[in-house]
Amino acid sequence: LFNYCRTNNLHELKKYINETNVNITDDENKTLLYRACKENYIDMVKFLLEFENIDIYKNNNFYLSPLVISTLNNNVEIFKILFLLIAEITADLSSSLSPPQTP
Repeated sequence: LFNYCRTNNLHELKKYINETNVNITDDENKTLLYRACKENYIDMVKFLLEFENIDIYKNNNFYLSPLVISTLNNNVEIFKILFLLIAEITADLSSSLSPPQTP
């Protein structure tokens, strides 16, 4: 899977990826999402984010997440995608934790 990710071979990656292996890591604890963000493979990032169980917060051995690596590499479009997803998740979590309002 990492070879398909490194070479931006989305067609082949789609054949083998699934909910159980989408968050696999390499020897540096980098996920497929991290690799796609680092290389600025926007279509691959969008595809990986379609998996409900994708771990967008996973840090590698150097404590870098997909959001951080996209920032460091000036991948503005990927940064925006991840940032908006994180904001959406945070808003959903916040609203589910808020006590019900009385009329």
